[in-house]
Amino acid sequence: MKNYLLLLFLLIALPSLDSEAGKYTNESAEEIKKQQWIEARFAEMSESERLGQFFMVAVYSNKSDEHKKEILKLIEEENLGGLIFFKGTPAKQLKWTNEFQERSGIPLMISIDGEWGLSMRLDSTLKYPKQITLGAIENNDLIYKMGYEIGLQCKRMGIHVNLAPVVDVNTNPKNPVINYRSFGENKFNVAMKGLAYMNGMQNSGIMACAKHFPGHGDTDHDSHHTLPVINHDLERLNSTELFPFKILFNNGLKSAMVAHINVPALDKSKDLAVSLSRKVTTDLLKVNMGFAGLVFSDALNMKGVSDYYKPGVVDAEAFIAGNDILLFSEDVAKGKQRILEAVKKGKISQQEVDSRVKKILAAKYDLGLTVTPKQDVKDLYSDLNQPLSENLIRKLYESALTIAADNEGVIPFRNLENSNFASLVIGQENQTEFQDYLSLYAPFDHFNVKSTSFDGVSLMKELKPYDRIVIGVQNMSYSGSKNYGISTHTLNLISSISKEKEVTVVVFGSPYSLANFENVDAVLCAYEENSYTEQLSAQLLFGGIASRGKLPVTAGSKFIYGSGVLTEAPIRLKYTIPEEVNINRADLLKIDSIAYEAINTMATPGCQVLVAKEGKVFYHKSFGNHTYSKEIAVQNDHLYDIASITKIAASTISLMYYFDEGSLDIYRPISHYLKETKGSSIGSLMVRDILLHEAGLQSWIPFYKKTVADDKYESYYCTTDKDGYEICVSDRLFIRNDYPDSIWNTIQNSFINPKPKYVYSDLGFYMFERLIKRMSGQRLDTFTANIFYKPLGMSTIGYLPLSRFDNKKIVPTEVDIDFRKQLVDGHVHDPGAAMMGGIGGHAGLFSNANDLAVLMQMLLNGGSYGGQQYLQPNTVNLFTSRQSSKSRRGLGFDKPETDPNKSGPTSSEASPYTFGHSGFTGTGAWADPYNDVIFIFLSNRVYPDANNWKLVRNDIRTRMQSAVYQAIEKSKLNKFVAGEE
Repeated sequence: MKNYLLLLFLLIALPSLDSEAGKYTNESAEEIKKQQWIEARFAEMSESERLGQFFMVAVYSNKSDEHKKEILKLIEEENLGGLIFFKGTPAKQLKWTNEFQERSGIPLMISIDGEWGLSMRLDSTLKYPKQITLGAIENNDLIYKMGYEIGLQCKRMGIHVNLAPVVDVNTNPKNPVINYRSFGENKFNVAMKGLAYMNGMQNSGIMACAKHFPGHGDTDHDSHHTLPVINHDLERLNSTELFPFKILFNNGLKSAMVAHINVPALDKSKDLAVSLSRKVTTDLLKVNMGFAGLVFSDALNMKGVSDYYKPGVVDAEAFIAGNDILLFSEDVAKGKQRILEAVKKGKISQQEVDSRVKKILAAKYDLGLTVTPKQDVKDLYSDLNQPLSENLIRKLYESALTIAADNEGVIPFRNLENSNFASLVIGQENQTEFQDYLSLYAPFDHFNVKSTSFDGVSLMKELKPYDRIVIGVQNMSYSGSKNYGISTHTLNLISSISKEKEVTVVVFGSPYSLANFENVDAVLCAYEENSYTEQLSAQLLFGGIASRGKLPVTAGSKFIYGSGVLTEAPIRLKYTIPEEVNINRADLLKIDSIAYEAINTMATPGCQVLVAKEGKVFYHKSFGNHTYSKEIAVQNDHLYDIASITKIAASTISLMYYFDEGSLDIYRPISHYLKETKGSSIGSLMVRDILLHEAGLQSWIPFYKKTVADDKYESYYCTTDKDGYEICVSDRLFIRNDYPDSIWNTIQNSFINPKPKYVYSDLGFYMFERLIKRMSGQRLDTFTANIFYKPLGMSTIGYLPLSRFDNKKIVPTEVDIDFRKQLVDGHVHDPGAAMMGGIGGHAGLFSNANDLAVLMQMLLNGGSYGGQQYLQPNTVNLFTSRQSSKSRRGLGFDKPETDPNKSGPTSSEASPYTFGHSGFTGTGAWADPYNDVIFIFLSNRVYPDANNWKLVRNDIRTRMQSAVYQAIEKSKLNKFVAGEE
């Protein structure tokens, strides 16, 4: 409301621009120079050149050279003042523009109708949000920045005028032509956003053109096809339709476009568009409202005027009415002739004609068109597609997303462990980005159907097992007459599902369509369907981003203008681009290079790499293949055997859980918790010392070796699952049920160094697996899934992956010729963990990079994630801190090496506070609290041979991590140089 009052102050307090402002009463040196140039140029011009300044002809760079020749002919013969470009490609348009400018005696004013940026007309360019989407944004500074960015892109293309913003107040939901092109139904909101867009463009050096005067927002017909009529009285027009124009006029708008609409309250002439009415275009706009900028007609080929006047004739009528720029002229020669005839007949004075020529020359001077302009085509596409611009687009869409309804307060989604999720997208047959991003937050089953034909009964049966269903409505229309592309069949299905399940509907289209969903408890309006809205909508539902948008229009009786449920700060990981965390994506190409180096040198067949900063995943890529045969490419949702990362991702966090409860005292001996160890060689070992690898344990014991002798193999193993042989070691290989007891007995009676020193050992984590099972009464896989993985929304992490996934999603490890005599695929690589049935405290977990990032972020957050506290901050700090002078280790966690003469598991740039772990199979997971950075690297370097140490010798993991820190440091330096720090 404060902003609205400010606008009222501006409207009342600021003086209107005097209609004679073009006389330049301020005789500054620059003004004198400008006036001299105008007068000199005008004196040199022929009558044809002077009249030609009023005409702006349409050009399509996607057409043939014949079309270009036609334009060149018009430029040379009719001395055109400007061109408006429509469909085409950037490089071709710029080449044509340069050629047109070279052939024009007076530099051409180039324009484009780019309401949502160049992409409205040109391919291969960035698409900014439509204005209805922008209408939902509270922070108008973002819209200013958008205007500025669009302006810069226009300048790069040699464009001088962008025919935007639309400042029509869309009070008619069924408006067939303005609709989504408007900022909405509220005049204050429209004015504020139009002003921000205008200022952004004009401050970048581009002329803005507000349209469609005096207001096209309450029409039932499209002026492209007919002449719409607006029957409001003067009081209504002045208070609503004209309001945004007044605000922009009083704040320096440089041009305005007059609409092809009939408004009897302004001119009672029958079938006369206001664009052809002198009462409106001159008397109201220029005189009464004091607008001194250029006045553009709307396109003169539109049926709103062309149904009543022929080409050339309509040009003259528009000019006599007061339009300075005759847009989309279809007969320039006849238009000139008719204007001359009008002067002779006294319909318009020669003085006014000359004054308006000079007005255009003044505008050209201000736009730098005193000399022939030329833009280089080199680097055009990269210049038009800057990452920082993409980041702004993401911010715009993120700020617009609106929770239109949330009756039960389910957004952001919580209690994931008790939910069975499904998504249904209506309108797209194949799985969408929206669904892909939902799967980053929780396990989902996805369903997709066409919007026009599907079997509702069958779908209801398929959805029966699920209790929480997210429905995306896609492939929509902006046409109200078509109910925005939403069929009755679709609405009946959504209604049926909503009666039985917890349903959240995401509308990827017009906010007016929300009227169809008044009986749905939770509705998110995304406004548009594209990669940005699909990615961000999924993130909003799970709290990766907050909801800040408010509805720009009213839809039905429930969804009211200005409403929208705002949510708290993000509670889960966000997925974004490097520029959001001030990192240049080009600086991350070194990671890609190292990954390809690893693959090309056969250090590993493939890998996954994920990097997050400040809770934002900005780099998440997969490289290479499962094996060197290149049959299956690695995808982000594929699972790797993470080996010893299991120590922290299963065992240590479980011990931390019991430490929080007070059930575990790390200063007690293991025999306090495992009574059977009392009196054994391990019974007196302190839990803390075991976690620090300082208990005197051996590094490892090759339990499998005594079972693989030729004469013993068959006594230990069976190729089928049968009584007594039910522990699966690998594909079609089962070990005796009693063998885990043999392993445990061996550990209990193993040698303990009487003078303990730091020796990294797996053996202690066999003890912890047993301890956790004893305390919880559950297997380690069940306990960790129930306490951590399911509540955290992890989709892949866990033991025994073949029980949950097809092996095509699981990356294989070694061709094991010593033990299992086969490719280990879907089973744990570690022999000891395999002989324990795949569930070990030291190994056995499989995961993708994303799930590990979630776990590490929970720890970075002090044990909190998704609005739930899993571990206490003090516990996290204790376990992840260095604890001993004997080693770099924390409790269970590894840390950066402190001895500069030794190589360590992390890059040298990682802070001393960093914690995590690496894995034998070629994996690593690290979190740096000081820099707020997570680095995950997963690979299967052990394929096909575990003795392949190239990944380690070539420092692949640490060099990648170093590349991350270098990119971060470079971003800090860039900010410092730019004066942002």
